[in-house]
Amino acid sequence: MGEASQNQGDSFGIPLSDAIKQLRMELKEAMEEGKDDELKFEVSSIELELNMVIDTRRKMEGKLSLWKVAAGGGRESGKSSTHRMMLSLKPRGAAVPEGSETLIGDDDD
Repeated sequence: MGEASQNQGDSFGIPLSDAIKQLRMELKEAMEEGKDDELKFEVSSIELELNMVIDTRRKMEGKLSLWKVAAGGGRESGKSSTHRMMLSLKPRGAAVPEGSETLIGDDDD
């Protein structure tokens, strides 16, 4: 798939709708590039795998100031877990009747 950029400051990365939109654009581009080729590919299903990392952190700090002397300390703990999501998509062109196969390439003969 093509390059997708992560928004700065976006802690969730690429939204699912953007990933599917990018996939749709890539498939349209492949269909356009293959329209004059003799060799066509049938798309029966698309497997899309997304990985999500959930990170939780706890931070504790303490500080004691007495006149010009200061003492402090802190502690941080956390854990992260990775979740994998698999989507199985079956593409269908808007002009293709339901139940018909979508080809990568234009076969209007």
